[in-house]
Amino acid sequence: MYTIEWSISQLWYGLEDSTEWDREAVVLSSTPNISVRSLRRPITQCKVQAIVISDNRKLDHSAGLAKAVFKVAGRSVWDDLKKQTKGRVQEPGTFLFTNGGKLREIQHIIHTVTPIWRNYENRTGKMECLHILQSTIFACLKRCVDQSLTSLALAAIGTGNCGIPARLCALVYACALLKIDEYCRLRKILNLQIYLVDISEINLTSISEYYKDAFSCGYSYAVDEISNEVENELGITSHNIREGFQVKAYKGDISVFREGSIVCAVNKHLDPAGKDVEAIANQAGAAYKQKLKILCRARTYKGGQVAETIAGDLSTHLILHCIIPSKKKWPLGTEDHYREKLIACYRNAFQLASEQGNTVVALSVLGVESEYMGMDVCSSALMDALRILSDEGTSLKQIHIVCREDYVLTRICTLLNNFMR
Repeated sequence: MYTIEWSISQLWYGLEDSTEWDREAVVLSSTPNISVRSLRRPITQCKVQAIVISDNRKLDHSAGLAKAVFKVAGRSVWDDLKKQTKGRVQEPGTFLFTNGGKLREIQHIIHTVTPIWRNYENRTGKMECLHILQSTIFACLKRCVDQSLTSLALAAIGTGNCGIPARLCALVYACALLKIDEYCRLRKILNLQIYLVDISEINLTSISEYYKDAFSCGYSYAVDEISNEVENELGITSHNIREGFQVKAYKGDISVFREGSIVCAVNKHLDPAGKDVEAIANQAGAAYKQKLKILCRARTYKGGQVAETIAGDLSTHLILHCIIPSKKKWPLGTEDHYREKLIACYRNAFQLASEQGNTVVALSVLGVESEYMGMDVCSSALMDALRILSDEGTSLKQIHIVCREDYVLTRICTLLNNFMR
């Protein structure tokens, strides 16, 4: 039998021990592979083989739950941790296994470096924070399953000092556990018992309810709810262009967008044409850059065309490179022709994304960073492309306009509001 437990509070007080330590557990969800229950109990008293806790980048157990666990577990845990880190500061998403120290029932303590909510700005930053949290939880659980651990206690990493709202944490847990459920199903691992644990009845009830709803509705629902919750918190408005088709505009970094395809601007040599695509190239890695070189050698591109590549190290589906017309060919007085080329870029990109089965596309306002024709021409081209897309119909469900600069966002929001009238 596998057991995973979630402990949420940062302060732990003793509860009377019992051989039936899970007798008060309440079932939240159940599949042939995993059963999820809630239980009010301290993590240090859980009779499991491993516990997963959250700590800062130094892994020094200086505060919160990590400090409380360290006081009970003793010096051997600290020595084991120092041997592995060698004094190096760890990045968010890192996790390390150590011995359980004085915790007799526990063989391993898994120390995770959890992202701090306040360190991530705007929508793309907040979504990146939650992506790191989900990846960390999934990776920890996957490794535990791979190592044939039969019982685990997982703290609600992300809450407390990390500052991630409880509802968002619960939705992230649902995503991670749905993926673990699928992982166990493929490997024919049955009856994995999972406990959500906290000594605070209010916290436990709140997170349990959010988790239960998200898990029962499935992965896509949980992902959509995460997006909606982040946007509500940041005050981002969704513009319903037509039934089933939304456009959202907000400030952020498009290179960390992870929900669909990314549309960016390049020149005819497929070289970066602005900060956005430079950031994408830096994060996508060597395989992505090599693919660009191969595409450039294979053919000559013209303004208005789109080059499709893999996403490399990014978690998005595709990167669609729109070839921005050359500045030399578009002197003043030719704004309409330039706008037509930009519209062609958008339409070709939308079509490619649809053909690949994508329903979500993120883009920056093409041409703005190159300053060829100015904000008015570039933004109006985007609005025209959206209008055509709405009139013709599309399988796309969402388009995210991600703006690096405030003045671009202000202009786009004004045009979108006028578009809806």
